[in-house]
Amino acid sequence: MHRALALDGTNYAIKQLNLGDTYLNCSNTKQIYFRRNNATITTLDELDDLTDGGETALHIHDNRYYTEAEVDALIGGGGAGHLHDGDTLQMDGINSDGGAFSFSTTGAVTFNQNVKIPDAGNVGSASDPDAVAISADGILSFSGQSGCKAYSSLLQLIANVGELVLLHLDTTDFDIQNEFNGTVVSGTADATEANKLHDADGGFTAGLVGAWVWNTTDDTYTTVVGFVDSGELNLTDDIMVSGEGYRIYFSRFTAIEDGQYLVCTAVKFAVGADQDRLYSYTAINGVNQISPKLVASGDGQQIVISVGVLSLNANDYIDFSAKNSDAAAVLPAGNTHTWISITKIA
Repeated sequence: MHRALALDGTNYAIKQLNLGDTYLNCSNTKQIYFRRNNATITTLDELDDLTDGGETALHIHDNRYYTEAEVDALIGGGGAGHLHDGDTLQMDGINSDGGAFSFSTTGAVTFNQNVKIPDAGNVGSASDPDAVAISADGILSFSGQSGCKAYSSLLQLIANVGELVLLHLDTTDFDIQNEFNGTVVSGTADATEANKLHDADGGFTAGLVGAWVWNTTDDTYTTVVGFVDSGELNLTDDIMVSGEGYRIYFSRFTAIEDGQYLVCTAVKFAVGADQDRLYSYTAINGVNQISPKLVASGDGQQIVISVGVLSLNANDYIDFSAKNSDAAAVLPAGNTHTWISITKIA
């Protein structure tokens, strides 16, 4: 039988050494209850479980205490999760069981070793979880990479010899970030006034200022310099009379982000003569950047090709023009004849 109190010896419930430590004690088949206001807070067995195997590092999560062994079991593979330097969470040898794993921080996340993902895995963001895909062969694919290819669905004629005209590019094979403006407004002029385009059914907006106008009846060109109302625009040149057809277009690529862009163009001239001087122009914000010249050899079809890497800031735009300095220009339609291709590479 245990004595309730003892100054020394064995078989005690509470013992205090002379001017020394105080001990609680019970037999193997008994329990010690820690209580407040007659309500049990914890027991000796529960305290023993928390320090099972001699462990003393306890972790609190969702109001529960976890031992080191329990933390290891939760993160798998014998990894150790512990507080380092008092306030930094350090996880060593984490292995996932296939479920979701996440954490958040207001500071930077730094990795001192390489970050590896499975073969054919993806790296992404909350809005685009597959932004970067890495194939089993190590080939990278970018789901949101800026890029487009555009061409004209119509044969484009330029009647005036030597006139530099914006290419009519109204169709895209692809436009990943919707950066190419191939919008076309078309119709028939219903009144004649100098330097004006009238069409009561035009549906014109102020956003057309700066666009090009192609008179599809006589294949002359000008630009929009002012918006009057939905049926009237001011033009740079006097090219429109009542009854003539028109197409208003931009054919413009506007970059969403700063970067380096690979820009390729092909302009096919279908009709000409030997020694005709053929040009294509690539401009940023209206300032020419690339302007290859081809002197025709014979009177057959000729293709002017340009390739360059251009530095763009966000909201910079690229447009494309062409001319035949010695004759009217005929530019065939279709994505294998006159086209442009743009891809962000850095």
